[in-house]
Amino acid sequence: DLVVCGQVFGDGLDSGLLLERVREDRLVPSWGTLVAIAPERTSRSVTGLASHGPDACILKPFSAGQLRDRLHQIVVYKQRLEPIMTAVDNGDCEQALAGCRILGEGARDLRCAAYRAICERLIRDRSPDRAEAVLEEARALGESAWMDLALARIRLQQGEGAQAKQMLRKLVDEKPDFIASYDALAMLEAATGEYVHAVKH
Repeated sequence: DLVVCGQVFGDGLDSGLLLERVREDRLVPSWGTLVAIAPERTSRSVTGLASHGPDACILKPFSAGQLRDRLHQIVVYKQRLEPIMTAVDNGDCEQALAGCRILGEGARDLRCAAYRAICERLIRDRSPDRAEAVLEEARALGESAWMDLALARIRLQQGEGAQAKQMLRKLVDEKPDFIASYDALAMLEAATGEYVHAVKH
């Protein structure tokens, strides 16, 4: 599966938010390819989109031929992840981890995507300690907003609701373009009776 996100979709939905919805609601398989089109060649535009975890960002302007060639390269590159993502979908996170570890040093982006999928699967399966161990491995590749969100969700599952809330509020303040953090914080605040705060998020 290949999803290409443009700039604006109307009703307040932009490409970053769409990427989050596709990922959070698992509308495509884990091994599907998500590509974002960055409307501007600015660091804010590219960084904002990248924080949502697409497999690649393509910068405008480009010709139809350039877009076709770039998409082909991205899909071929992502195919290296298919066995790992299939293992994630099947709930075999140990097999997925083994595949991730042999991708090699030159495949940082692929490894980061694999670690994210594995970590999110373990969180969905309510295995916070295993998810935290995977997250520690992933951090060796560099920091990312999804890692902070994952850690907050892990803390919540470990019974550290106050710490999770504090971490999410910090993430919202520091990474305002990362939409998933708003959703997680609003759900947590609503669950703890902080309805006024939840509505704001």
